[in-house]
Amino acid sequence: MALILPALVLLDSSKESSRSREASGMDGRVSINYQVKQLDTGELDLTYEVQNRGDSDIYIFSPLTDYRGRDWVPVPNRVYVFWDGDGVVHLTKRLWTVPDDVEIYMPEVPLLSRVLAGEKFEEHVRAPLPLLVNFPYRSEPANAPLADRAVKDSSGLVFSVGYLDSKNGDIKVQPFSARPGNFTISYGDGIQRQRILTGKPTALKVKVRG
Repeated sequence: MALILPALVLLDSSKESSRSREASGMDGRVSINYQVKQLDTGELDLTYEVQNRGDSDIYIFSPLTDYRGRDWVPVPNRVYVFWDGDGVVHLTKRLWTVPDDVEIYMPEVPLLSRVLAGEKFEEHVRAPLPLLVNFPYRSEPANAPLADRAVKDSSGLVFSVGYLDSKNGDIKVQPFSARPGNFTISYGDGIQRQRILTGKPTALKVKVRG
C-alpha cells in the first residue's frame, strides 16, 4: 500500500549533518511531499516532489554521486540510508558533513538540480530490499561482507533532501558539463548554505541490512 505524506520541515537530528541549518517552513516557501511503497519485485519505490513557492531559485542535492574509476559520477537512483535512535530508517539525498575526526582529500559532493522560483522538482527512485545502510565516511561495519551484516525491521521510514536557497545571495554553483541541467558546488560553500527538508515520518516497516 502506498503512503502519501504531507510536508513537514524539521531540524535534522543526525550528528553527521548537525552543521546544516534548519529549513524554515514558516512562510511555506519550500515544501516536500513523498510517496513510498514496497513492490512485489522486492524493491522500495519512492517518488518525491519539492515545490518552490518563493521568488528565488533553489538547488536540490540530487543526484548523488559515486567514485568510479578516477572520477565522481552521478547515480540518480542512489540514496543515503541511516538509522536513528528509535529504529526509524532514514532515506536522504544531501551533502553529508565530513566528521571532525576524518581526513578527506576529496569530499563526496552530490550534483545539484535547480528548481526555478514558482516551479517544482519531482524524482523517482527505486532501491532493492532489504535496504543497505550506507552514507559517506562510515567506519566499520561498512566494509564488512554483506552476509555478515544483520537484517532488521525498521519501526518506520522518513525521507529528506538537502537544498540551497538563493534568497539571501548568489550561490557559487557551476554548470556540470557532463550532465546538462545539473550543477556543481564546492564542499565548503555547499555545507555552509545547506538546509535539510524533511518529510513527515511514516509507519512503513521495511527490512534494512547493516
